[in-house]
Amino acid sequence: MNDHSIKAGSESMSDDIWSRMLSDMANGETSSGRDGVLSDEEIDRLMGLSPGGERRTGKIAVADSTAIANGFTPAMRIVAETFAEILARRIRHVVTGIVDVTLIDLSMIRVSTSVGALPLPSLLGVMQSRELSGSGIAVIDPALSGAFFDVLLGGGQDVVGGRSHSRPFSAIEIQIFRRLADTAAQSFTDAFSEISKVEFFIDRVETNPRFVVLGKPMENGVRLRVLMQLGRRAGILEILLPLTMFSGIEHLIQMKDDDGPAPVDVDWRQHLVQTVARSSIEIEAVLAEFQLPLRKVMSLSVGQTIPLNLHADAPVWIRSGGNRLGQGQMGRSREHMAIRLSGPVTSKRRKREI
Repeated sequence: MNDHSIKAGSESMSDDIWSRMLSDMANGETSSGRDGVLSDEEIDRLMGLSPGGERRTGKIAVADSTAIANGFTPAMRIVAETFAEILARRIRHVVTGIVDVTLIDLSMIRVSTSVGALPLPSLLGVMQSRELSGSGIAVIDPALSGAFFDVLLGGGQDVVGGRSHSRPFSAIEIQIFRRLADTAAQSFTDAFSEISKVEFFIDRVETNPRFVVLGKPMENGVRLRVLMQLGRRAGILEILLPLTMFSGIEHLIQMKDDDGPAPVDVDWRQHLVQTVARSSIEIEAVLAEFQLPLRKVMSLSVGQTIPLNLHADAPVWIRSGGNRLGQGQMGRSREHMAIRLSGPVTSKRRKREI
């Protein structure tokens, strides 16, 4: 086999999304970003996991998932991407340094669950709009708050691990966060102008999530998360807005059933892949099939021979559950009987027969 055929085979495997997902889960591969930049806790926050907590998989992840599989219109996705670009430009003027902002999540989520998972204390900017009713919040995680404070106050850009955030935030830190929250609100206003002329602003800053009321306990909201890179340090900025804020223009941001394909529930898809990968099926190797009269079958006795009228190179059918999957050639592998497949195992033949 030459190098060209090896490369072609690898490219065909890479095109199979199910093969990639099974391979990644089997090898435990994850994307860790840039080497030496993100710690384990920062990676957990980036993936939406609790730092140091148990990673939930399978049915537990499906049952406990806070994300809701709802789709957005293409315009809302453009708003999210535009927000990341505008925010990056504005923050560069604030910190006068290298800033990179990347969109990592745009999803529906239960507002009460998201707010209840915030640590105490937290830096929360209550976001409101004169044109819309209700309130949302802008949140930065401890990693981003520490990086932003250090950059503005003249600190270094080295990655600091184990920083404690249990103490109350000082008045200076709150004022610095207010500047970042105002910048995020202005950037979201400019990006949202792609859909509607609505102005967002920061009404106040809170450090206790209990003082923020965003709506009914089980209300759904829009969550937009971006990863902000400040030099060698990074953190997440999150904007959470309840759907009641967009009651008048909800049709502009949320995709209806007839607007496009149904969104994908990632937790359920991964659970399905894991379950199918662990399952087993019975495979039958059928050398030949023919019909005999019942009278002849009843008259068969021990020692009689049934001629198959097959030659040595006759194909052997691979069958499961009464459905033909493929065919191959009978042979031997060491001390075992074996079948060499002469084509891919597929259900196309069954579809043609139907």
